[in-house]
Amino acid sequence: MNAVEPVRIRPGFPSLAWIRQMLATAGRRRGEILAMLGTVSTPAVNLVYGLLVFRNMTPEMAGLVATAAILPFYLTFLNFGVLNGQQRELPFALGAGDRERANRILQTASQVSLAAGTVGALVCVGTGLISLLLKKPPLLVLAFCGAGLGAFAYQVVTHTDIALRSENRYLRQAWAVIGTNLISLVTCALIPIAGTLGAIGRGALSSLGSLAVRWRTGLWTPGGRWNLQEARALSRTGLPLMISGALASLLMVADRTMVAVLLPKQEMGEFQLAGMIVNSLTFVPTSLSLILFPKIARAYGEHRSRRRLRRYVWISLLFNTATLIPVSALCFFIIGPVVERFFPAYAPGIPAARLACVTCVFWVYLGVGSVIGVINRMTPYLCALGAVLVIIFGASAWLIHLGHGIMGAAIARLIGTAILCVFTILYSLHLTSSEIAEPADKEGHAAG
Repeated sequence: MNAVEPVRIRPGFPSLAWIRQMLATAGRRRGEILAMLGTVSTPAVNLVYGLLVFRNMTPEMAGLVATAAILPFYLTFLNFGVLNGQQRELPFALGAGDRERANRILQTASQVSLAAGTVGALVCVGTGLISLLLKKPPLLVLAFCGAGLGAFAYQVVTHTDIALRSENRYLRQAWAVIGTNLISLVTCALIPIAGTLGAIGRGALSSLGSLAVRWRTGLWTPGGRWNLQEARALSRTGLPLMISGALASLLMVADRTMVAVLLPKQEMGEFQLAGMIVNSLTFVPTSLSLILFPKIARAYGEHRSRRRLRRYVWISLLFNTATLIPVSALCFFIIGPVVERFFPAYAPGIPAARLACVTCVFWVYLGVGSVIGVINRMTPYLCALGAVLVIIFGASAWLIHLGHGIMGAAIARLIGTAILCVFTILYSLHLTSSEIAEPADKEGHAAG
C-alpha cells in the first residue's frame, strides 16, 4: 500500500493576502469610510468658496460677510444640551435594545431642534434689523438674515446626523453630507456672478440644501410627540457636553470676534486667510471623531471599562498626527506664493495665515477628548476650555491694542490652542489609565 504523499502547501503572496484583507475590511466599513470622506470633502468646498471670495470680493466686503457669519457660533447653546444628550443616550439605548426609549429620544430631540433653530433664526434676523436701524450697510443686514437660515439648519442637521450615526446608518449620513457639499459647491457660482450678494445667497441656499437632503431620513419628526421628562433627562446628561461644544464653537471664532470688534472690516477680510485655513483643516480630525464617538459610547455601554477605551485615544491621536502635520506644512509653504500671485489684495494677511498653519498642528487633540464626554468626567475639561477662551480673548485684545493687528489675534489663538492640546491629551490618557468599571445607573447608562 502506497503511503499518502503529504500535501505541499506552496508559499502564498503575503502582499496579496494583505490586500484582500484590506478590501474585505473596507467592504465591511464602507459606510464609515464614505462618511469620513464626505466630511473631509467639506474643507475642499470651503477652499473653493474662499478662493472665489478672494478673487471676486474686496477685503472690506469679505470682512462684512464674515462678521455676520460669526453670530451663529454664539447660538449653538439654544438646544440646552438636549442634542448633546442625544449623542450620548441614543447609542446607549440602541446598544441596550431599548427601541421604545430610542424612539422617544428621537421625537423629543426633533422638537427641540425645531424650537432651537427657530429661536436662532429670529436672533439673527433681529440683529439684522438692529443693524438697519443703526444705518449699517444694507448688505450686512442681508448677511445677518442669511446667517439666520444657517442658525436654523445647524440645529436640525446636528440632530439628524447624530441620529444617523447612532443607528449605524453611516452610508445614509455620508450621502447627506456629500449632497450638502455638492449644493454648496454648485452655489459657489453665485459669487463670480453677483459678488457679495452672491456670497450671501450661496450661504442661504446651502443651508436650505442641507435640510432638503436630510428630509427623507425619517429621523427628523417635527410633528412627533413632545416628552418633557425625556427632554429634561437629555438636557441633564448633555449639559456638560453642550457647554463643551458651545465653548469649542467660541474657540473657533474667538480671535475673529476680537478682530471684527477692534479692527476695520478690511483687516477682518484680510484675516479671512487664516480663518479659511483653520476652518478647513479642523475637518480632518473632526471627520474621525464624528465616527468614533458613537462607537466609543456603544463600547462603554457594553463593558463600562475606562481602560478599554484607551485604544480610541491612540487611534485619534495617530490618525490626526499623520494627516495634520503634512497638510499644515504644505499650506505653510504655498499660502504666500499663491496669495501674492492670484489675490494680492489679501497679501497683508499672509503672516497671520502662516501662523494659523502652525496652530493647526495642535488640532491633533480633536477627537482624542471624545472619551472624556463618554466617561462623563467633563468638569476639568470645561474649566480648561473656559480658561483658554479667556486667554484668547484677553491676549487678542491686548496684542491688538499694542499695535500687532491681526497678527496679535493669530498669536493668541496659537497659545490657547497649544495649551488646550496638551491638557486634553494628558487628561484623556489619565482617565483611561485605570481598569475602573463604571456601574450602570437606573436609566441604563454609566453614572456620570
